[in-house]
Amino acid sequence: MAHDKQARNNALKEVRQGFNDRGEAVSDWARRHGFPPNAVYQVLNGYTTGSRGTAHRIAVALGLKPSQEQPKSPTDHLASGEFDVTKLKAYETYEFD
Repeated sequence: MAHDKQARNNALKEVRQGFNDRGEAVSDWARRHGFPPNAVYQVLNGYTTGSRGTAHRIAVALGLKPSQEQPKSPTDHLASGEFDVTKLKAYETYEFD
């Protein structure tokens, strides 16, 4: 557990350092990405973990958490042309009387 906390603190420190290195204000970044600046500061300072809601979206945008793509509809592949017969699983054939 202590290792996870240390890793999170290191990640937060790297993101804050990135803002300093780029000479970018956190509040400017927040507004440009549509987040309230105070919420971004709360994530960057470790007051919120980004478990859900706006804090989670901020953590994803900052690269602190992996993005979770929305699951595709079962029929999306048909409309997009992504359907590939070679990727279908092989099923045993059954004989019926």
